[in-house]
Amino acid sequence: MHSTLGDSTIRETLRVFREKGFDATTVEDLAEASGISRATFFRRYGSKVDVLFADHDTLLEGVEDLLARSSGDPHAVICDAAEYALGQLLADPDVARARYALVRTVPSLRDREILSIRRYELLFVQYLRRTVPEGDPDLAAGFAAAVVAVHNAAHREWLSGDSDISPESLGVRVRRIAARFREPDSNRAAGGHVIAVRFDDGAPRGHVLARLAELLDET
Repeated sequence: MHSTLGDSTIRETLRVFREKGFDATTVEDLAEASGISRATFFRRYGSKVDVLFADHDTLLEGVEDLLARSSGDPHAVICDAAEYALGQLLADPDVARARYALVRTVPSLRDREILSIRRYELLFVQYLRRTVPEGDPDLAAGFAAAVVAVHNAAHREWLSGDSDISPESLGVRVRRIAARFREPDSNRAAGGHVIAVRFDDGAPRGHVLARLAELLDET
């Protein structure tokens, strides 16, 4: 799936916003700059807010496709999806950083960005609940939120120039998070065993100890 971060419409949209200001820019301005009619603009993008995030719809489709095609550990698949998404977002630094600068100054754009992020999180939760139906739904929600939070932190570090992030380095970070959510239970993770055995009241102590020893030998 090819990212549309470099789509000419988004580039022109950013240019017009820079020149005229977000509030002063009309849909007519954006349609003219993109070489399409006002009606076509509304049909494709909906509004001047939505057009700035049009590539996120394509990216979300790419993530959905990756989840649908992947097999194996569902937590690892989500880590792969986060890595893929970041790779697409980093593909066009000029567009990504120009949009970031604009979003930080316009509340309606920040709200739209939060909505886009929430869609990824819900997609991950739905995937986990579908592929691990016996799992704890709260853990599924927590894991999805954690991966998205780490992804967003890495992306913002890159956007602000604080670090040289790569999809691979994000992969390391989200897989570290995944290890904390994996089951089986904490007893097994700590290297211990839980043995449950039932005895009748008054069973001889020696009999109880002998039976426990047998069970330990079997584990």
